[in-house]
Formats: sequence, structure tokens, C-alpha cells
Amino acid sequence: MKPDIVAAGNRVVAYQATGSTLATQYPGNRPLVSSIVVGGANTASPYFFEMSGTSMAAPLVSGAAALLVQKDPTLTPDQVKARLMRTAWRGFTKTTNVYDAVTAQTYTANHDIFTIGDGQLDIWAAFNDTNKGSGTAASPSLVYNATNKTAL
Repeated sequence: MKPDIVAAGNRVVAYQATGSTLATQYPGNRPLVSSIVVGGANTASPYFFEMSGTSMAAPLVSGAAALLVQKDPTLTPDQVKARLMRTAWRGFTKTTNVYDAVTAQTYTANHDIFTIGDGQLDIWAAFNDTNKGSGTAASPSLVYNATNKTAL
């Protein structure tokens, strides 16, 4: 069952190569300089690009893993994964309604194990956790019972 955890990946501003294909094909994703630098110009930045998705969230998780291993090089990959999952933030409400002004539609986001896994990456909590745990860090699994239509 995936995901194990979730990480911020919506509207992430990152450095980009000037004149790159993405910047050329999607100029609307270049943030205004004024949104990055106080007193900056209201022109699109040639150095930064805004994107969303797993490709923007994955570096946060890999960076967190790198920090954990830098702090304690004896950690195994399973210990790193277990620590990230164990310390994930679980403060989401069961559901959230979001209104999209562009489409005039309201969407409901569910925050259950199928959508957020063990919760949202909490780098501070993971970095300050000293529990190495033991064994493996297998992803959770579910078994569907077709007779009574439940998942365990």
C-alpha cells in the first residue's frame, strides 16, 4: 500500500537553468522576482521555476534521508525509512474541501492511509528521533475481504 508518507510538492519554487525547455514552453511557471526578493521587479525570474508533483516532493524526502545518514552513518536504509514514517506528522483533518476559483468547483481531499500513508514528512522530528528500531521497514499492506467488504 502506498504512499508510505507524503511530502510538500505543490507549487515548489526551485532553481532552473536559464532558457531551459520547461522555462521556454511554460513561461507562466516562472515566478515574479518580487515574489522571491523583497523590493524585486514584477517581471518573471529567469532563474526560478514553479512546479508541482512527486518530482518536486521526492527531493525533500531524499534530502531528509541524507541528513539522517549524515548525522548517524550507521543507520540502515530500513532504519531511515522507519524513522521517517514513525515521525511523520499526522495532524490532518479527515477531509478538507478546497474551492478552485478558476473552475468554480469544490473538491474534497480525503486524508486517510490510502492518500497520506503514515503522514507528512517532518524532517525536524526525524532528525531529533534517536530510536533506531529493529527489523525491516516494510510498507503497510491491506487485505480486502470481499464477503463483508472490509479491508484489514
